[in-house]
Amino acid sequence: MTKKRRNVFVAMLTSQSPLYFSNRFDSVAHQQWAGAVKQRSAFALIALGAGANRRYLLQWNENWRMYNLIGGKMDNGKGDDNSFLRTIGRELEEETGLGVAKDCQIGREMLQLEMRQYSRREKRMKEYQFVVFEVSLFPQLALDAQQLNNTLKWFSTGRSNVMVTLAEIENLMTVNNKPISPTTHYILQELGHFSAQA
Repeated sequence: MTKKRRNVFVAMLTSQSPLYFSNRFDSVAHQQWAGAVKQRSAFALIALGAGANRRYLLQWNENWRMYNLIGGKMDNGKGDDNSFLRTIGRELEEETGLGVAKDCQIGREMLQLEMRQYSRREKRMKEYQFVVFEVSLFPQLALDAQQLNNTLKWFSTGRSNVMVTLAEIENLMTVNNKPISPTTHYILQELGHFSAQA
């Protein structure tokens, strides 16, 4: 798969969802855009299996109160040096407790997204640049989804991690009725994962 780059306009919040994605121009959202702030983030796409057995690793985001891809904001104060690759390496270590050099392998950059969306938490429009990397955990062990799922409890950060199906992401809800971020859904949609399922 070739790397994709998308520019997307993300409009206003609905009452049912923390984010509402739209490619159409929204004049109300445009008026609120004047005070937007740009945030750069990197995310890890960690997936195991194929077809109906494919599972994706998500982590509970306390700020968003839902599951999301592992990753976070670029922070030059923590040594990111304006590098998305350094950002995802640091985020993997912080959010999983795993060492990038020995426990996981950061693969290719899969997708870049630039979008505007309403931040419900900050109550304002923000401009985002997301870069998604393909990441393998414990590549030397060749774990299947069940083995990795059993390993998640040993991550040292105390964060809640879960392996979910594409159907759960499509429904924005885990089988245990915990919400999944629309951002995760949108990223997988842009990568063509839903069309590959059909």
